[in-house]
Amino acid sequence: MRLTLQLPGGKERVVEVPDAELDRRLSDFLEDQGCPLNTRCGGIGRCRGCQLETDGRDGGRTFRACRTTLGEALADRLIIPARSWRDHSLSG
Repeated sequence: MRLTLQLPGGKERVVEVPDAELDRRLSDFLEDQGCPLNTRCGGIGRCRGCQLETDGRDGGRTFRACRTTLGEALADRLIIPARSWRDHSLSG
């Protein structure tokens, strides 16, 4: 599966998501892709620092990446707001 990440500043990156990764937490997958998110609560879902948005088949929704698997976040595009970046800088 291909997933388009809309990064802060309007940049986009397309990543391949292997089927074997669909049960993995989205925040962990994005970390490995060079897109570290703000998970200051330790990934327990309290701070909403890793909140992302979808744009695509389901008409759009918001969710916390630390509490959502890749399979649950299936969308044409994931929008990563600047406030959700761990250090507010792009890597990769």
